[in-house]
Amino acid sequence: MKIKIDVFSLSSWANARKQVYSYRQKLPWRCERLCERLANIGKTTATVTFSNAVYDVFREEDGSETYGSAKISVDAHQVNMERDGGGSSSWVITANGEEVAFVEFGAGVYYNSGGSAHESRPDGIVGIGQYGKGYGKKKLWGFTDETGRHRLTRGTPEQPGMLLASRDMRQQLIQVASEVFND
Repeated sequence: MKIKIDVFSLSSWANARKQVYSYRQKLPWRCERLCERLANIGKTTATVTFSNAVYDVFREEDGSETYGSAKISVDAHQVNMERDGGGSSSWVITANGEEVAFVEFGAGVYYNSGGSAHESRPDGIVGIGQYGKGYGKKKLWGFTDETGRHRLTRGTPEQPGMLLASRDMRQQLIQVASEVFND
């Protein structure tokens, strides 16, 4: 916001004061708009990442591999965006579903032995190869699914939808702020 003032004119000072007051009145709305637009960017990134995620890889009896369905993945990984309580301008993005942690952080050494995009893991999220009694340290292991069928799996590749969402929001912050705060 640029304001020109003729230092020798009282009306110029009064006009500048009105402009500053008007800008100040719009500031909370602009902050709210900035946060909402950034949250939309994050929600989109997380949704796209999770909806394209391969979250289970099974070895079939004939030796072929099948993958968990992306359509099931979308339903299982609902990404929501809502305003944080307390009257602030902050928004919260959440991903819900039983497989979200497996998709975000990966499981098993077959796909994830090269390290992780995450610098740290939250409490309750074990390291690669530690889940399921440590079976993930093997390149292939078995389990019984919810239908009682015995399955062999190589685990789940790390597909960090929430991490990528936070990176996208940071990368686009200046551009979005310029658009929102531009008069």
